[in-house]
Amino acid sequence: MEYRGGIDVSKIKHTGDYIEVTLKVFMKNTYYVKGKCKKKNDTMYLRMRHHAEWKVEPEFSIVKVSCHSCGGSFDATKHRKCPYCQQEYDAGMDDWTVLEIQYKK
Repeated sequence: MEYRGGIDVSKIKHTGDYIEVTLKVFMKNTYYVKGKCKKKNDTMYLRMRHHAEWKVEPEFSIVKVSCHSCGGSFDATKHRKCPYCQQEYDAGMDDWTVLEIQYKK
């Protein structure tokens, strides 16, 4: 898959505490068919959300997050809950979270 630099915002909605967007992303994909490589333009749809009241930090890293409850630092790829206070971690408060990826022909 190769991103071609094109994105269209298809939908924006405010649901509860979250802002949710659906993006139409234009890709160029390479397929191997009958012994040959063929390139084809495809469209992917990404549905993402972010907590409306929290600022996105450019230096955010999912492998080193701070618990919003106790401040403890941990790797959210390995722990769903804070290992110190057991508070469930919501990545949507620190960065955009991908909810769904769809490929449409």
